[in-house]
Amino acid sequence: MRLNRWASSPLGPLAAAIALGLLAMDPALALGRGRLPLGQANSGGPHSDREDWIFPEVPRQGNPNGNPAPAAPPPADSAPRPAPQPMERPMDPPPRPPMPTPERPPDGVEAIDPPFPSEPPEPLDNGLPRTSGPTFDDLPPELFAEPDAWRIYRLAPLDQITVQVPGYGELSFSARIDPDGRILVPLVGFMNVEGLTLQELQGYLQRAFNRFVVDPEPIVVLQNQVNPDVVVTGEVVKPGFYRVGPYETAIAALLNAGGATDQADLRAIKLRRPLPDGSTLEQTINLLSLLVDGRPEPRIFLQDGDVLEVPRLEPGHELEYDAALAARSNLARATIQVRLLSYAGRGGMRVLNLPSGSTFVDVMSNAPIDEVRLRRIALIRFDPQVGRPVTRILDGRAAFMGDPSQNPLLRHNDVVVLNRDLIARISYTLNRFTQPFRDILGFLLFFRQIDSAAESLFGPQGVFGTGEDGESSNDSDSDNGNDN
Repeated sequence: MRLNRWASSPLGPLAAAIALGLLAMDPALALGRGRLPLGQANSGGPHSDREDWIFPEVPRQGNPNGNPAPAAPPPADSAPRPAPQPMERPMDPPPRPPMPTPERPPDGVEAIDPPFPSEPPEPLDNGLPRTSGPTFDDLPPELFAEPDAWRIYRLAPLDQITVQVPGYGELSFSARIDPDGRILVPLVGFMNVEGLTLQELQGYLQRAFNRFVVDPEPIVVLQNQVNPDVVVTGEVVKPGFYRVGPYETAIAALLNAGGATDQADLRAIKLRRPLPDGSTLEQTINLLSLLVDGRPEPRIFLQDGDVLEVPRLEPGHELEYDAALAARSNLARATIQVRLLSYAGRGGMRVLNLPSGSTFVDVMSNAPIDEVRLRRIALIRFDPQVGRPVTRILDGRAAFMGDPSQNPLLRHNDVVVLNRDLIARISYTLNRFTQPFRDILGFLLFFRQIDSAAESLFGPQGVFGTGEDGESSNDSDSDNGNDN
């Protein structure tokens, strides 16, 4: 009954574990017999105090209150036993000898790494430990390099993100950034995340979650990116604000603005990106090198708030700039307008829509060549440097013969003036001088024609004229009809 009551106590399992441990060390100490008589062990022997300390709630032999019972006399035929010696503390195990250093194998024998390293692994620069297998030194260092500043994405309103916290599923969530630039975080509340990078947001979430759980490691993933709004200015057809698609480059923004003008310098396009701290990232993009040297396009993806500026070609750099190649490419505007003022033929002003990259010869296909003075054709172009139009005299015949100096590249709003040749000018002069006489002669001929018409109608022999006897020819005809 006492054993059952001891086993059902709250400390029963713990006491049983301690008893098993003592039994392994000294069975006599654990069981209270073997070295001393049972009565002596329970009557205050050298092990009685230890038993009371280990099992304070277990009643000893004697009365039920746990008081020790009087010692029983030893039997007469038994010899007195020697007093038990105090239990010695087990000695500490000897120190482990150091692992022997592996010797160098003889020549021709392949060395094998030991299964357990003799020294702790040394950390790499990125904080990852070295292992006995393939190390990170065998991998290209570009895999662990930090991304370029232009590749780091900054969160914008209406972006969709997902946060995963391994081991803490209740903290994982997905959110869309509201127009105010905030998201709702579990246990934390609203956080302003506009302008933050994914790494910065991950660090802030880790510090916030660390107040509620132990060592959280949140992972932030960008699910959907909003279409960024960018500004395109400078030498483009239609400067303004444009919304481009995600992961698009400067070429897409340039084409959305209608392309570059014929005065743009595609070698020095500026891309500016304002940062939340007030600083600005600036990058120069040379799009002409894509056409000349075949270089790849720089993978700079546009983000919300970027500014793309296309500068004007500076004076004096026209010879080193391939304007014809730039005009024929799809980076320039699609068409240009050229005005053709002709004094030959029927004359007049015409507006021609020509493809970008057209030359002087292309405009001549719309002119009356047989009446044009080819040796002197005027090309009028407005020069913004001097603030007035500049006239250049071209030789159309030499341009047709292939002289590139006489076949310039046309620009938007150029004016081509065609004059008459010698024969056409003489004819024009004669026409101008004889025009009044011809007008008077025509006037006199007009009245003469009226007079002859009246004579044929009202003369003596006319339809309505009178005969010699004074009678009308119509009356005599009527009398003859009546006689019949």
